[in-house]
Amino acid sequence: MYGLIRELVELKILMYRGVELMIQSQRRITLEFISNVKEEVQRLMEAKFTRIVRYVEWLFNTVHVLKKNNKTKVYIDFRELNKATPKMSI
Repeated sequence: MYGLIRELVELKILMYRGVELMIQSQRRITLEFISNVKEEVQRLMEAKFTRIVRYVEWLFNTVHVLKKNNKTKVYIDFRELNKATPKMSI
């Protein structure tokens, strides 16, 4: 997000040695979710919370869940990243 001090908000993730970069294969989105997903992505782009990147090192799929009010909640599938990082206790 613009206007924030990068050192305060940026997180460096520790990874196991020898882990190769991961790009998940693309999942298909059902027709009922497409318009809702476009709205959500547009909202995130307008808020400058997300941006388009050209070259990615890690790429994860989004998971779309239809809520009771017919809105779509968008999650990111970080399961592969979780396997490549040590667990941190707080």
